Amino acid sequence: MFNILLICTGNTCRSPMAQALLADIWQKGPRKKQLNLISAGVFTFDDMPASAEAIQVMQESNIDISGHRSKQVTEELLASADLILTMTESHRQRILEMFPEYAAVIHTITAYIGHDDEVADPFGRGLAAYYDTLEQLEAIMDQLVDKLEDEM
Repeated sequence: MFNILLICTGNTCRSPMAQALLADIWQKGPRKKQLNLISAGVFTFDDMPASAEAIQVMQESNIDISGHRSKQVTEELLASADLILTMTESHRQRILEMFPEYAAVIHTITAYIGHDDEVADPFGRGLAAYYDTLEQLEAIMDQLVDKLEDEM
């Protein structure tokens, strides 16, 4: 089992969307290893639902995240992860400030696949922004799956 922790700000949009997309893609193919996927936020409260917009755009992709509940990043979550992927460099820096010992396993999700952009935060920007974020995450996940398969 390979443990991946996906991190954003509030754990109500980007990281649960990324978690669900990666799980969906991973389950559709024959894989050498199983993934355990967790998502969390650097500035959140535990037990908040995914945003209504995130639920809507994911449902349109036939993925249900309506049962998602937010989690605050903790050292326990970080310690359990083989790979930590953040949506932005500021998320990565925030975690490294608190827990520098995880530097070797923490990357922005885009840098991990060889890009230098970041996953845009759709929160508060309307439904169109959520569709844009979904499109961006879908492109990232295809490359992420390829990289994970090569490295595992």
